[in-house]
Amino acid sequence: MIAGAFLLLGGFLTFIFTRLNDNRKAQRERDAVWTREVIDRGAKLLECGDKVRDLGLISLNRDISECLVLISEEGGSLLEELRLSARRFSLVMPDSFGPDFKDYMAWSTALLIPPFQQKGQLLALQHQAQASQRIINRIREVNGLPNQAMTSNGYQDLPERVEDVVASALDEIATANREERQQTDS
Repeated sequence: MIAGAFLLLGGFLTFIFTRLNDNRKAQRERDAVWTREVIDRGAKLLECGDKVRDLGLISLNRDISECLVLISEEGGSLLEELRLSARRFSLVMPDSFGPDFKDYMAWSTALLIPPFQQKGQLLALQHQAQASQRIINRIREVNGLPNQAMTSNGYQDLPERVEDVVASALDEIATANREERQQTDS
């Protein structure tokens, strides 16, 4: 009888401990899925913000009429893409991301709003870069990684990106010059 009681107690304790272990395992899996969602959606948000920033960089060396043409052609779709990715990210982001997220969205949106003055555009680019780095660091914290140091311009890869944008701008200028010469010759 005593052996039977110990057998029942052992079975009950095994059930309880197995249940607790399963609950912890399920919670770890939910946390891993949530972390992956935050990373994936955050990366998409930052990618869209980078496209907006690239458009802002292109507009630096142009007059207001050229900027308005660029923004009217590309800005609407970029803004919609940014808005959609922001909504998706906001569904999974922790509440602690709120101030940095709002700051990032405000400065990213400001890059698409006239007037496009070089000094103001540079300020918006700088603030958007800093807000981007803060979002990156928040996402890294969720993943258990240390923060990245912010460079003076806010980007780790700005020199490469500027070279890409300048090359793209030079290609656009060359194309525009060719088209203008063709129209003049006709």
